[in-house]
This record gives sequence, structure tokens and C-alpha cells, in this order.
Amino acid sequence: VIFVKHMAKFDVVFDFYAHRSDNGVIHKHILLIRDPLAVLFSWKRSGSVHGNAPSLEEVGILPMLNIFSKVQHGNTNVVVLDSDRLVADPEMVLKQLCDDVNIDFRKEMLTWKPGPHACDGPWAKWWYASVHASTGWELRKQSQTKEQHDDDSWMTSTKKYPTLDPALLPTLRASLPAYEALYRQSCTSNVNRNSNVLAYISTTPGTPGRLIPREMVGISPWDDDDMDYKSDSRNNHMAEEYLQVMDGKIVERLDCCFSRLFQRLPREVTKRHTRSDIMEGIIRTLAANGMRDGVRLRLGLTSRGGGSYESTLLLQEKSTMFLVLAEWKEAKGLVTTPTNDEYEGFPLPPFQDYQR
Repeated sequence: VIFVKHMAKFDVVFDFYAHRSDNGVIHKHILLIRDPLAVLFSWKRSGSVHGNAPSLEEVGILPMLNIFSKVQHGNTNVVVLDSDRLVADPEMVLKQLCDDVNIDFRKEMLTWKPGPHACDGPWAKWWYASVHASTGWELRKQSQTKEQHDDDSWMTSTKKYPTLDPALLPTLRASLPAYEALYRQSCTSNVNRNSNVLAYISTTPGTPGRLIPREMVGISPWDDDDMDYKSDSRNNHMAEEYLQVMDGKIVERLDCCFSRLFQRLPREVTKRHTRSDIMEGIIRTLAANGMRDGVRLRLGLTSRGGGSYESTLLLQEKSTMFLVLAEWKEAKGLVTTPTNDEYEGFPLPPFQDYQR
């Protein structure tokens, strides 16, 4: 095993396509990422030598995303590692990393000798002071006992909190989306079947809505609180309905569902989204995710967004938004809505034949 360390901003000098496999040597790429805000804070501490206005390339998140796009081939030869998770639980994360790159984990990976090392590189004296003074990972435990939470140590804390130079905000804003995209690929992030679900969002009635990754919506479809309708002092309104999909059918009566949804909102909100618009969003969401059974849908119709960061980016003031959020659900978690007749459900169209 040969380990080679590179800085992301030097990606332009390496041909990632030409070196996928050299004479039988397989390249396994490990991308070490960090929250760009933390990177900028660290940069500030070494500003005397590096300058206090790091570029996007120097922060490295955008070049890292460019590298990822070149080297990922079914995600089999690239591992994304988040540094904060690594510091928080080094043994667990390193074991997972070793498994991903097919090498044995050893306890010696958790400790080292203090002082400089031959592999440090030319910038060590500016960046590695803390590492040179250490002998192993500093564990940052998140959990504390009740007594620790209740003590008065916070009143006398000497911890220093950094301040971000407003001039660096453009760099931070440009870096964060790339970091979030890489973080979701991280081998240390929590991934389950619902992590990769697409959601539907429509903010312009009469035009097709958008299918976007679920986490970009900023509203949880798995919040079991009963919030059928809410309104606040800022004149935000939101109404919700839930549907269930079983055996290729929507089991609830759609006409009743739509009526309840529209009745809970002011006319100026509901007149912007027709029942056909809502049905379009439902079918497109199910089709895009390949969902025909064991699914719960959350429909949301809102005005002015409700305040989440991502939704605010997608929704202009004095506008409305229609959401379809889907969740894979075990059959035992689905409850068939009782009806007074023999309603057999709304059959879904064949997805391969469905056209926008």
C-alpha cells in the first residue's frame, strides 16, 4: 500500500482519467473534507503567511468536488471522509475507512510520537503546531452527564470563539453547496433507504415543478406531529395531507384529500394550484423514486415558505409552494383509511409510459 497526499487545489496537474489503473495498480481516492467555515477559521489563524483572503481554490471544497466527479465510478474507488466525524470518533471512522480501502485496521493508527515527522511537508511549521504537541486523537465527546450540564463552568469558560471576516462570506457561500454534496457521499454519514428519495416542489403554477434531493427541501416528511394547518403573524400558511400507496394504488380518496387541503387555506393560495397540478406532482414523485408499494406521501401547500433556509431559496416572497415528500414505509406502518363503500383505490399509471 502506497499512500500519497495531495492538496485539492493542485488537481489541475493530475490527469485523473489517464491514471485510473497503471500497470495493474489500482488508485483508491480518499477525499478528506471539512466544513468550509472551519477551514476559513483555521486560515485566519495562519493568515500571517497565507494571507487573510483565501480563494475558493485554496479552501479546496470546489476542487474536491471536481475531483470527485472525475474519479467516481459507481462510488467503488473513492471514499469521502469528513474530518469532524473523524475527530469525534477516530476509531470507529478509521475502522470503516480501512474496510472501504481493503486494509487492516491497527490500534497504532490512534497514536503517534510527538514532534515533527518526515512526511509533514513544507507547510508543517505553520499548520501542524497542535499535531506536533499531541500523541493521539483528542476525543470530543458530545454526550455529557446531567451534572456536567448543570454545573457553572460555562460562567468561567476560557474557550475562544472565532469571528468570520465578512469579506470571506462570498467564499463561504460558494463553498457550502459543494461541501454539502460531498458530505452526503461521506462514508461516515447516516444513509438509509429514505436518504436518496427525491421530492417534488412547485412554486410557479402552470409550469412543471422540480424534482430535487429530499434534503434540499428543508422540511421533514417524517415529522409525526399533527400539523394539518398552521398560520403565524407573518401571514405564512401551510396545510398538509397524507396519502398512502399500497400495491400500485393510492388507497385514499383523492377528491376528499384535495378538498380538505384546499379548505384549510385562503383562496389567494389555493387558486394558484389546481388539482391537476397536485396530481402531476404526486405521479412524478412516485415515478422518479420507483415507488409503487409501501409508501407514505406528505402533501404540503404553503404560502411564503415557512422559514427554512433551503425553502426560502426556492420560494419568492408573496408566492406559494406545493410540496410532495415521499417516504418508504413498512407495511405495518401503513393504515388503510376506512371508507363507507367499496372504493378500491386510485391505480397508478405504468411509470415507464408516464410523460410529464
